[in-house]
Amino acid sequence: MAGIDNIGVRWELKDRMFSEERMCNFVKTVAENKNMTETLKALPYAIKMHEGQTRKGKDGIPYIYHPLMVACHGLALGFEEDYLIATALLHDTVEDCGVKSSELPVCQEIKEAVQLLTFEKNPSMSRTEAKKIYYDSIAKNRLATIVKVLDRCNNISTMATSFSHEKMAEYIDETEKMVMPIVDVMKYEYPECYNAAFLLKYQMRSIIESLKRTV
Repeated sequence: MAGIDNIGVRWELKDRMFSEERMCNFVKTVAENKNMTETLKALPYAIKMHEGQTRKGKDGIPYIYHPLMVACHGLALGFEEDYLIATALLHDTVEDCGVKSSELPVCQEIKEAVQLLTFEKNPSMSRTEAKKIYYDSIAKNRLATIVKVLDRCNNISTMATSFSHEKMAEYIDETEKMVMPIVDVMKYEYPECYNAAFLLKYQMRSIIESLKRTV
């Protein structure tokens, strides 16, 4: 996909920013050095569960790229927390891989966070109503809150290569109305996360405001 230019220059939009193999090795190395036992169980499980799945976009990037990116982003922001990184690696397994949270090879606290991060449609209510309940529930759980913000930040960072203008507009609207309040929960309810929340909000806001010019 070529980028729009007004000055005689064209760019190729890239779906992949980093190597899945290097990210995997990075997470594994940190986990081994920090004795992050839950992460060491979650990593191979996530790889196995997402095998054969691909991300949206022209390049067909393996889906595991996304949870690895979320985990690496968390580590880069200083979240060298076993339960949090394991949750990041597993956050899409229940929603996308046909498994139950009770089947995950990790502790109960991580299972609960992954379940909260799993959006389930309810035929008795509108999508907007279901989403509000979803985000309200996430906001009550520290692990789910942080991972959801990391997850959305990564998805926003890659949507220019895979979303239609209509889908981007919907995603931006949902982010501003439902995810940004979660960032504030992360910032003020968990003071140790203040700096990371600031950086994540800055990144998301910068991308959103840039993309608004194209949708």
